[in-house]
Formats: sequence, C-alpha cells, structure tokens
Amino acid sequence: MAEQALRQAETNLGNAKSQLRRTEELFRNGFIGQAAPDDSRREVALADSQVRSTRKQLEAMRSTGSDFAMAEASLAQARASARAAHAGYGRFSLGMAPLAGLEAHPLAPLWHRVGTLIYRHGEHFHNFQGLRAFKQKFDPQWQPRYLAGPDGVALPGVLLDVAALIGGGLSGVVTR
Repeated sequence: MAEQALRQAETNLGNAKSQLRRTEELFRNGFIGQAAPDDSRREVALADSQVRSTRKQLEAMRSTGSDFAMAEASLAQARASARAAHAGYGRFSLGMAPLAGLEAHPLAPLWHRVGTLIYRHGEHFHNFQGLRAFKQKFDPQWQPRYLAGPDGVALPGVLLDVAALIGGGLSGVVTR
C-alpha cells in the first residue's frame, strides 16, 4: 500500500509540475492572471510535501516497524499537512484509523463485533489503538468511512483483499 501511495504521490507531483509549466506559459503570454501560477505553485508545494511524507512513511515501515517509527511517519504526515495549511489550504487529512469507532454492544452487527475484537486485541497485525490515540492528539473531526461489498461468505474475502492492499500484500497481513 505504501509503495502504491508513493507512486500516486509522485504522479500527482509530476502532474502538478506540468500544470505549473502550462500556467506559467499562459501567464507569460498574457492569457491568464498571476493568481493561476500562484495556485499552481501551491499545488506543487503540496504535492512535493506529500511525496516527502510518503517516503518517510515507507522508510518507517521498512525499518523496525516499531511504534516509534510509525509515530515518526505520522508526524512527517502532520508536518506535510501543516505546510499545506501554510500554503493556503483550509484543511487536511491525517488518514484513517482502521476499525476505530465500531459498535461494541451485544446487539451490534456481527462484523462490528469482529472488527472491535480485532481493534482491541490485534496488536500483532497493526497498532490500531495507538494509531487512533496518536491522531486524536490533533483534535480531528472524525468522519466515518464505509466499505460496501457482497453479503454472506464473500465478505471475508473482500476484507482480506482490503487488508492485503493496505498491508502491501498477503504477507503484510500476517506479519508486522
């Protein structure tokens, strides 16, 4: 997942640089005002921040995999987001906190109860609680995200595919 995120961030940076070149040329030829190149420069700065942050996250994941490394990577993301805010962006995302906020009461849907169990006791796979606690320090506005998929026996396969995508393959699902 991290490699894919890095490729996407690098693609976004390349696109932002191309857009900047186009807007600068249009500005030089008098077709547009100064605001467009300024906006394009902010987009390049943001995209560059995202590339640097994603590289830092990838380094942290490849090294020890410790909670400290993950916290360092999250801090790099926060710094990138702060640079984006300084560049004029009103809000940013720290990403998700997987499995946080599921219903845990006895009448909750089965998948909520399974997810809550994994969230509480799945430290071997991922530091779910630590990640959420770290992100909570930024006083975020939590917004739920949903995954729609087939009902019944196909759902575990979908969840395994999502976990493999996030973990960088099936081996990333079972190893930390």
